[in-house]
Amino acid sequence: MAYNSELIQGALKTYNNLGSTISRTKKRTNIMRSPKYINTGKYKTLTSTVSGNRGSGKLGTVTVPYGGTTKFEAAHPGIDIANAQGTKIPSFTSGKVTQVISNKKHGDQGYGNYVIVTDAMGGQHRYSHLYQTFVKVGSNVRQGESIGSMGSTGQTYSASGKGEGTHLDYRIKNFAGQYVNPTEYLKNFIK
Repeated sequence: MAYNSELIQGALKTYNNLGSTISRTKKRTNIMRSPKYINTGKYKTLTSTVSGNRGSGKLGTVTVPYGGTTKFEAAHPGIDIANAQGTKIPSFTSGKVTQVISNKKHGDQGYGNYVIVTDAMGGQHRYSHLYQTFVKVGSNVRQGESIGSMGSTGQTYSASGKGEGTHLDYRIKNFAGQYVNPTEYLKNFIK
């Protein structure tokens, strides 16, 4: 019986990621707060190669790294990337759109407008606080394809306290429902 080496490598990667995620849950607070899990200097400027855009544009600046502290969370299980309202957001993975929430405004409870893309390994990639959503549930998307635009819907805030905190909150839950560090998926969007 012939085995697909990419499939086997993907399964091993998922197994290793799951193992490290499960071992981290016992010490989650300590791990999440540790600065060694993201080099914020490396991820300051992210670029976007969104399908439909002409060339590459600036995706934004990391304002809260994985494990950082926010107004609502002691340990942020995602990455916040800030830029102007309307900045197109690419899917950081290929997969199927499994949830789309729209018609939310700034100040509404929760994550505002968001899209969830489920990858081939069952990981759920959530793109929150969107201004607009460009996809529908059941759509298949490719990595780099535009799925929405950056906004400040839902519970967002800013350092000034004026609420203009336009950003993308990007988080991933693996097939077991545990948060994983999303920086691996951003590597293709680094200048």
